[in-house]
Amino acid sequence: MVFFVGGVALTFMALRRLGLPAWWILFPPLMEGIGAANPHVPAFALLVLGGPLIGGAVGRAIAVGLKLYAAAPILAERRWRAVLAALALLGLSVAIAPELWRSYVDRFAEISARLTDEAIGGVSAALFLDPGINAPAVGEALAPIVSIALYAIPGALIIVVALRDVRAAGWISVPLLWPAAQYSNGSFIVPVARRWSTWIIAVPTIPTYLVGLLVLCYEVAAGRQSMAEGPPPIGLTDWLRTLRTSARRG
Repeated sequence: MVFFVGGVALTFMALRRLGLPAWWILFPPLMEGIGAANPHVPAFALLVLGGPLIGGAVGRAIAVGLKLYAAAPILAERRWRAVLAALALLGLSVAIAPELWRSYVDRFAEISARLTDEAIGGVSAALFLDPGINAPAVGEALAPIVSIALYAIPGALIIVVALRDVRAAGWISVPLLWPAAQYSNGSFIVPVARRWSTWIIAVPTIPTYLVGLLVLCYEVAAGRQSMAEGPPPIGLTDWLRTLRTSARRG
């Protein structure tokens, strides 16, 4: 109940911060996450919000604590204080509960397999990493190679997006590439949403979800206008060139 109510409240605040109307809460990936009381939704909202009380470095560090993949947008946006806060939170958790962390490390393979099983493989391009999907078409010998090649294609598209807008690449990389990603992960496209891809992603099936994300990659790379408010895009070259200055300021 806490995650459900908190998810709704934080989502409305995040949409306001992005300059989007309140009815965007009906975007199906957001609705799916809210309905399931998935911690992904508060994590998404905390990444967007920048206030000193529920956002900022502490709020974004909490988002990483809720969902590890929340670190991707933080790094893309070069929020170094949030990175340090997340590392401090991680260190504190290890100090408080070392036995739990030891158990997690020892059972990592088992836990990862269970997550994948509960997500029915997930909806991201990481589905292609399962050789069993390609084996009937190419044979068991070539299946692993084909799986890696198919997964590398959307990975390369993220790099193409980053050449135009590193921030957008950070947000899109999670729903497109994260293993065992659920449909609610698609809400990460909201801060960088473009018109046509949003309608495609709103159809809750695996093919349309992936096609919509690929169309979004094209729209960002082609310079289509974002529907949400945000900082101007910065390409990978400029991002790398100003990286040292940004880290020193952070």
